[in-house]
Amino acid sequence: MKRALSIFALGARAGMALCVCAAVTAGAACAESPGRLVSKGNKQYDKKDFAKALELYDRASVKAPESAIVAFNRGDAFYKKGDLEKAREQFQQAASKTKNLPFESKAWYNLGNCAFEEGKRQEDSDLQKALEKLQESVKHYGTSLVKDPGNKLAAENLEIARLKIKDLLDKQEKQQQQGGQQNQQNQDQQNQQQQQDQQDQQQQQEQQQGAEENKDQKKQDDKNKQGAPKDQQKKQLARDATAREILDQEKEDRKEQQLQNAGGYRPVEKDW
Repeated sequence: MKRALSIFALGARAGMALCVCAAVTAGAACAESPGRLVSKGNKQYDKKDFAKALELYDRASVKAPESAIVAFNRGDAFYKKGDLEKAREQFQQAASKTKNLPFESKAWYNLGNCAFEEGKRQEDSDLQKALEKLQESVKHYGTSLVKDPGNKLAAENLEIARLKIKDLLDKQEKQQQQGGQQNQQNQDQQNQQQQQDQQDQQQQQEQQQGAEENKDQKKQDDKNKQGAPKDQQKKQLARDATAREILDQEKEDRKEQQLQNAGGYRPVEKDW
């Protein structure tokens, strides 16, 4: 089972709040001292009313702008509200404003948590950015352990972040493999489409060429048809003339035969 990340909320400890209160004027003024405001804010934080808690921490920040504890608690409230960018800014201020190494370790730990959550948000939209944020969280957890080697939560979250990075690297590799297969499929489809386009183009050219040839043949046929009646008429006239000559010759032959049969001669016409 995966372990959930934890976040330090050090401001909820009375000891931390009292340290801030002791730094301001005692007496009635302590009623609105930074420590008092932090204490009220912690109660709202425990009730999960983070907006109200943040309002009280903001008032404490005005009175104690250099307080690392106030900055830390503001970071906690922003983190719970989901505003990781502002939470990160406050934890960075807390780390820079304190000289207490265990306290600074906790600030770096929460900075690691911010980076981890940012990585989780990027996981579905941008895997590479998610990996970058998780690697950043590992760096922050490592800094936390440098400041306080006894910070067990930092050690646990460091292990969780590394396991998460491994999972995302496996996921990224799988996506790249699937992407490569998809690219190959797309390339194959593109090649098939190009071949089909070439075949269609060749077929279209053949059809156009055939249409032009048919058109030329039709023209020739039409031309032949137009010339055919004249040629046929000439041939028919020639055949008719030959038939007449044959008939005339046959008539002449019959007349000659009749004359020969009658007397063997032809009477001579008088020429005087």
